[in-house]
Amino acid sequence: MFDETYRNWKNWTEDNFGRCDEWSSGYFTAELARIGMTDGMLRVLELGFGNGRFLRFSRDRGYAVVGVEVNRELCKVASAAGFEVHEDLSGVAGGNFDVVCAFDVIEHIPQSELPTVFTAVRDALRPGGIFLSRFPNGDSPFGRAFQHGDLTHVTTLGSGKLWHSPA
Repeated sequence: MFDETYRNWKNWTEDNFGRCDEWSSGYFTAELARIGMTDGMLRVLELGFGNGRFLRFSRDRGYAVVGVEVNRELCKVASAAGFEVHEDLSGVAGGNFDVVCAFDVIEHIPQSELPTVFTAVRDALRPGGIFLSRFPNGDSPFGRAFQHGDLTHVTTLGSGKLWHSPA
């Protein structure tokens, strides 16, 4: 589903790979500050890096950043831009990341696969590391436009699934 048509729809082209606009930079800065990750060298893993906005943001701040993306073409572009990238979590050495980020990714993963993904995220983090994720709020009527505005969104998460999951 994440083919050339999807990349074109998202305007994810080689020409604009890694461009981080002012709004996105401010958002990423605020999110990392909110979780107390502002100082020093960070090892960051990004799941579903898409067009590389957060990869570039992280590298520009001196973080050691690694990306995971299922789209092979985006992996090629990111690799050509000098990023360490993998097509799945199995290629990532575990237990040494300060932060694992997944911006607008979890809703693309089938619900049945989430326990495996979350276990891999936990294993990738160092003790005390943080998983930072953004996804449409399944509890909010305002999140519905985001959740249902993309055919590749296959999972809706609300507080019930997050807090009461057996996984």
